[in-house]
Amino acid sequence: MYEKYLRQSLSDRDFYKIADKEDVEYFFNWILREYSMTFDRDRDFIELLELVHRSTWFKDWNFLTRI
Repeated sequence: MYEKYLRQSLSDRDFYKIADKEDVEYFFNWILREYSMTFDRDRDFIELLELVHRSTWFKDWNFLTRI
């Protein structure tokens, strides 16, 4: 059942349904540890969003500005 849900979420590009904020923080930290860096979701996520150039912004991301 979970596999079907996961596949459907990926197919529909509903990535936000797959992971919560703790999962995202863990994922970023897992990648960044190779560079001796850390990711704090409360501080760095907003800063990361502010770095996205608006020409590459997807309408699907608009909900992120309300977090």
